[in-house]
Amino acid sequence: MGNQIAHIPNQILNVETYFNDLSGYDYVKNLGVTRFLKVAKAKTRNGYCVLKIFQIVDQSLPYDQYKAQIQEIYSILHEKEQSPSPLKNCLPFQIVSKNDRSIILTRPYIKDNLFYRLQTRPYLTRIEKKWIAYQLLIALKHIHHVNIAHGDLKIENILLTSYNWVLLSDFANFKPTFFAYEDPAEYYYYFNASQRNVCYLAPERFYDQARMRNDINNDTFSTSFGKLGTSEMDIFSLGCILAELFTEQPLFTLTQMLDYRTDGYDPMPIVNKIVDIDIRAMVASMIDRDPTKRHTAEQYLNEQTGKAFPSCFYTFLLPYVQKILKEFSPDFVIYKLHRDFSYIINSLLIENTNTNENSMDIDEEKNQESSQCLLILLSLALSCMRKLKHLHSRLVALELLRLMIPLVDDQIILDRILPYVNAMLHDDYHRVRADAIRTLVFAISSVKNINQENADLFSEYLFPTLSTSYIQDDCYVRSNLAKYLSVLAEHSLRFLEKTYLIEERNHTVNTDHFKLYEEELKSVQTWMQGKFGDLIHGENDDQNGQLAEAVCRSDLIRLCTFFGKRKTIEVICGHLTTLLSQPNWRLRATLFDSLVTVASYIGLESELFILPLLNQGLVDEEEFVVYRVLKALACFVRLSLLKRKTIYEFLRQVAPLVCHPNLWLRLSVIEFINSICETSHLADVHGFVIPVIERFFKFTIVQVGNPVRK
Repeated sequence: MGNQIAHIPNQILNVETYFNDLSGYDYVKNLGVTRFLKVAKAKTRNGYCVLKIFQIVDQSLPYDQYKAQIQEIYSILHEKEQSPSPLKNCLPFQIVSKNDRSIILTRPYIKDNLFYRLQTRPYLTRIEKKWIAYQLLIALKHIHHVNIAHGDLKIENILLTSYNWVLLSDFANFKPTFFAYEDPAEYYYYFNASQRNVCYLAPERFYDQARMRNDINNDTFSTSFGKLGTSEMDIFSLGCILAELFTEQPLFTLTQMLDYRTDGYDPMPIVNKIVDIDIRAMVASMIDRDPTKRHTAEQYLNEQTGKAFPSCFYTFLLPYVQKILKEFSPDFVIYKLHRDFSYIINSLLIENTNTNENSMDIDEEKNQESSQCLLILLSLALSCMRKLKHLHSRLVALELLRLMIPLVDDQIILDRILPYVNAMLHDDYHRVRADAIRTLVFAISSVKNINQENADLFSEYLFPTLSTSYIQDDCYVRSNLAKYLSVLAEHSLRFLEKTYLIEERNHTVNTDHFKLYEEELKSVQTWMQGKFGDLIHGENDDQNGQLAEAVCRSDLIRLCTFFGKRKTIEVICGHLTTLLSQPNWRLRATLFDSLVTVASYIGLESELFILPLLNQGLVDEEEFVVYRVLKALACFVRLSLLKRKTIYEFLRQVAPLVCHPNLWLRLSVIEFINSICETSHLADVHGFVIPVIERFFKFTIVQVGNPVRK
């Protein structure tokens, strides 16, 4: 262990064996075993942690020296007058314990590292990758400022929280700095734990055997604390990491690194795949073979202000996020983001405006980067949503999402926001579930660009959740679902049709595709038909017909468009006709408002099913229901949905209501008569209308119609 050749143990013991020597640590699982270190996840009273276990073979090695160095790194990065290491983007080993057979290093457990995050959906966007690169430079700036070199920077040692906060881990002061390039065994022993055969070490760390090992490993440069490597070596490793981050392709294998050391390999074809010109130039500078030509982390940060990294990283985003992390709790984060939302938007938009004024030649993507930084704060908000403790915090979180949704890309809504909103549909509080439905509909309505991957979003993802007991067992939640059912139907059809159009443009349409489209449409319509029927008829907890009333008050024209004319008559009209038997007079009154919408979609064919409903409504015991029937009759006449013979029959039936003591009924009858006269020929008015109504007036009727306004 360290800068001297360690004796390799002949026997590798099971990781669980070492827990017999530890107290306060409960073994959880094995995270990997190599001949150098055994790694395990453990649980303590303070949470989960990672244990890295080194098996002692040679007692003569200076283990206490390395233990002291590890503890000193931790103490320097946790100086009281400075911010703690998480705010410096560092997570060094915190506890080092030593016994007769092992040395155990401990640090907090973080689920993801950068290597796994690059392979996990939703994939990182370009602005998120820049945010990670910026934090890495900030971290190196801090540790180099206090004369600490990392020594083993690689993509696996960069830990990422769920909100993309970077933490440098596994500082390698106990690993050798230099290697004989003719014999790679020691390199593989110390630096190839992942078995990926990727090299991140600087070329100057490889020497030929002509130089004696003792001259390398025992000189002051390599053994003094903080000088196990140089800042230039860390910068080279960071260049390799950034190249892999932006191209998703490793820059060097060990063989390629050894060739690069002698100018036998050119990594620039990979570096040139980086789209951003400034990032590309920075990476090319970092991986220069000459260490003296590599800049410091602080110099790169200063050079790339407003270029590779948006200025808001420096002026707003980093200080703001650090301030939040100092008092981090999920509820606090949500409240603060919601309270500061106007300030956040103003800061980002002002930054974007300044960029446009001062850099007219920068492309459109550069101009929009500052506003795209909102995605970083969105990730912070989403990471807190499942850990919120209070009802009000969850409602505020959903409101915050509704504020952010119009400002982010469609793919961000589908890949990131929808899963969290979908999870809120399972919340214990019914108010949260109801508000989650509202947020879900708002998010779906905001999506304009749809790809083929989203064709079955509704049938395979959203509809099963909306059918769970969390939604079905509460009347308040179902009333919100009823309110937005027509909107869900409209957008489910829109997603299907746009997916079909995409495939048609790509010339991939065939018979099988039509069958799949029909099957998917049938599946969606079947679910919507069943849900519509359930909401109309209600359950035992909906004796007053509140759910049916909510459905009738929704935009039924969208449901009609979704089902088509034939299914509208079969499904919607079939269910609506049953509502007149409901005891709730408000529901019966609302029914006639919705009849106008449905009949206007169907056309003249609607007369067959609306006539019985109108006749029954005119004799309803509630005067307000009769009033709504008369208003509906006037609308039907203006829309030409009733035959002339039917209109005159209704006129004879309702004309006596002109004398009714209820003013509303008298006015609604007059409106119905006016609608007939407006749509009839003058001869028909004098031949069919006036003879019917004149006996109910004290004066002779000369003309029927609205007064002419001058």
